[in-house]
Amino acid sequence: MAFFLHLTGKDFVRLPCKHFFCIGCTKQYVTINVKEGTVKRLKCMDTTCKDSIPPSVLKQLLSDSEFVRWEDLLLQKTLDSMIDVVYCPRCEVVCIEEEDHFTQCIHCLFSFCSLCKGPRHVGRECLSAEARLHLLKVWLGLMV
Repeated sequence: MAFFLHLTGKDFVRLPCKHFFCIGCTKQYVTINVKEGTVKRLKCMDTTCKDSIPPSVLKQLLSDSEFVRWEDLLLQKTLDSMIDVVYCPRCEVVCIEEEDHFTQCIHCLFSFCSLCKGPRHVGRECLSAEARLHLLKVWLGLMV
C-alpha cells in the first residue's frame, strides 16, 4: 500500500464505472490481455464490477499497434460468434450464409456449401442427419 502514497491523481485512470486504478497497473493489465488475445476479459479490475473498459480508455493505455490488435481480435471474436458467418474456402473472405447452407463469396464469387466447404451442390444432400448432429455438437463444444 505504501507504493501508492507517492502517486498523484494524474497517475490514476478513472473508469466510467467510477472505479479508479493506477495507470501503470491498468496499462499492464490491458496490454497482457491484448497480447494473449483475451479481449473479452477486458473488464474493470474491481472483482465486484462487470463493466467493460471502454475503447476510449484502451486507446489511451495501448500503443497504436496494440489498439489495432485489440480491434482486430474483437472483430474476429464477434464474427466467430455469429452463426450465419462463414469464411470462403478459396480466399478466406467473410461471407454470410444463405438458406440451405449455401453461400457465395462476394470477393471471388465462389458458390459453396458452408457445411462441407465444397462447390454448391443443388438438389443433393451434403451431410446425413447424423453427420449434421455431430457437426453441430462439435461447433457447440459438446464433443471434441
